[in-house]
Amino acid sequence: MKSYAVVFVCMIFLISLAPSVSAETFVTGKEITDSHLVDSLTLKIVEDGIIRVTSGDLKWMKINITVPQQSANQQVSYSDNLVQDELGNNFVYIYEKDPVSGTIDYMSQTDITVKSQVTTFLPPSYTIPLDVKKYLIATENIQSDNFRIKTLADSITHGSQSDFEKIAKLAIWVNEYLTYDLSYSNVILDAVSVLDAKAGVCAEYTTLFVAFSRASDIPARYVSGFAYGDNGWEEHAYSEVYLGKWVPVDALWLEVGSLDATHIKYTVQLDNQVKNDVKVYGTDLGEIIWEKDDKIINTLSVSYGDAISDFTLGASALEVEPGDDIVFYVKIKQEDYRVLDVSLEPCLSDPTIITIDEKERRVIVDADSRDKIVYWVGHVSSGLAENMVYTCPLTFNSKYLENKVLDVVISSQDRSSVLLNPSVAKPVISLGDEQEIDVGIKRISGSGPVDVGIVTSDYFDEGAVEVLSGSEASAIFMFKPTRLGINNVTVYSSTGDIETVYFDVIEKGSVYIDYLEHLDLMRVGEISSLNITIANDKASDETVKLFYGGSIETLVLPANSVIVVSSALDTSVSGKKTDAVHITGQGIVDAEYADYVVYDVPVVSYDYSYDYSLMKLLFAVSVSADYAENLVVSADDVSLSSESVFGRHTFFFDVSPGDYKVDLSWDDRGGNSYSDEVNVVIGPEDIISKIIRLIKEFIQNM
Repeated sequence: MKSYAVVFVCMIFLISLAPSVSAETFVTGKEITDSHLVDSLTLKIVEDGIIRVTSGDLKWMKINITVPQQSANQQVSYSDNLVQDELGNNFVYIYEKDPVSGTIDYMSQTDITVKSQVTTFLPPSYTIPLDVKKYLIATENIQSDNFRIKTLADSITHGSQSDFEKIAKLAIWVNEYLTYDLSYSNVILDAVSVLDAKAGVCAEYTTLFVAFSRASDIPARYVSGFAYGDNGWEEHAYSEVYLGKWVPVDALWLEVGSLDATHIKYTVQLDNQVKNDVKVYGTDLGEIIWEKDDKIINTLSVSYGDAISDFTLGASALEVEPGDDIVFYVKIKQEDYRVLDVSLEPCLSDPTIITIDEKERRVIVDADSRDKIVYWVGHVSSGLAENMVYTCPLTFNSKYLENKVLDVVISSQDRSSVLLNPSVAKPVISLGDEQEIDVGIKRISGSGPVDVGIVTSDYFDEGAVEVLSGSEASAIFMFKPTRLGINNVTVYSSTGDIETVYFDVIEKGSVYIDYLEHLDLMRVGEISSLNITIANDKASDETVKLFYGGSIETLVLPANSVIVVSSALDTSVSGKKTDAVHITGQGIVDAEYADYVVYDVPVVSYDYSYDYSLMKLLFAVSVSADYAENLVVSADDVSLSSESVFGRHTFFFDVSPGDYKVDLSWDDRGGNSYSDEVNVVIGPEDIISKIIRLIKEFIQNM
């Protein structure tokens, strides 16, 4: 009769799961309005879920649940134990032994205080830390090494004067290129697929932006969490980029550099695949089902920041005639980093009183720059009724700036008028040079002073000019353009005249690696530096990225300057070395190579023998670790030498048996000298050895 042993096989499963039913979010507490202005929030979040194993003998279950993260702007207290992953994300850890019916019903609570993020300073030069470099690497779904993505990123960021301007341009491009489409809510697309689809939700906006940022050599990480949108609290994705410190970027809501307090960070990721994980142990286990994964978000308190009021809204004239043109402008004091959407809306009337071209504008605010200028040209209708006075209020709108109103009065009463005749002193100038705008002013009617001004995207100036009746006068404006290419300057008067002049700004000079200074020869372990001299011959400051030895450093080079950057050479291993050094920037590519040798101290050993038939001393020297240079071996007033020895080398001396002192001297490749001596004793040949030697010689000579 055969007997059988029954074997129970226990298995451990570790899986990442998304809930098998739709996760729901329940909202309680205080209502939130104007989420973009929320400065501080206090929340209580409850994670409520059920996980079930359909069959088998379940011994235990372990669950890691994503929860809000502790950070500088997000203070969190947890009700359960925590574990961390390799990226530093906190997870609530839940363990249950012998779950009843193979089911775990879990509940976890977090209390959170969230502050808005405002970036007021970015270091002009910085090095990317080792633990941040992983956010430069392409992943399965974020293909930053894809040719299309790299080419597009280069094109979008062309002409940028800082890394912040680069990421702002990338976020704006993604925001304008993609169409928000809720049908993408339950799919995970890679960056190339998003580029093809031209649509998506927050995950797709973030995926494409992160790919563009990494393709531009700017570290970026994918952030998953929650935010308060048009439909209340909802799952949300945004990103963070490293510009000397981590800076938030929400490409969907176009919050760049600044982030409202309704953004709750749950995890940071290298890729866009974000899931909880479950580990189960048991026998004959069936399917693992995440039946419930709900969140209850209770808003305990909310506070709002004020809209920014420190800006100037003005116009070239507030009292005009039909047919006049008006320049409206906003001067924004740049105290932080962000992207602003602004608009100027004229009054609604029939007939139309004032029209404005391109009412909506999108501007990048950079705290390192001078005041930001946004301007519009308005046209007063020439068909307004005579002998009537019209008042047209124009409204300035922005989510983050205080709304303001300008009242423009239009009447057909005779007013003074002038004719403007502007010209540029230099039709083509180099970046960093000063441009002169000469404005000829001819009085047509009236008398008294006239306000004359010029405005560009980054410069504004205005002054009063006395123009006598029937005469001419002039005004001169001097400024330094900051943008390459065709620049336009709008020249205006307070009497309703507007003219535009153009000139080209070209780049003169170059940025390059001037030379590399280093020792050609170094000993293993010796501390030695590579001095990299970078020259900027341009008349403007330039930002470059320096790549050397696996490090990436962002540098700001002042105009017409030379800087030296020192970096340690790798002397850990001997051998010939070639280190590549290259820089990149806007229209800047240069590379140089540092060739050097790292040597080690040669290890010298020796042995000897004596050939009685030839009457020669055979002194063998063995050299390891590195070459022994200028090796000299002396015996019996005879010196033999070799210029360079590595391995085994034998020296032959014609000497009779006896006692000798053998002296050795050598250098390492760095020129350091070493010496040693050995006593050699050559005794008389014993009779048996002599007989054997003579027999061998006889046989060889037969």
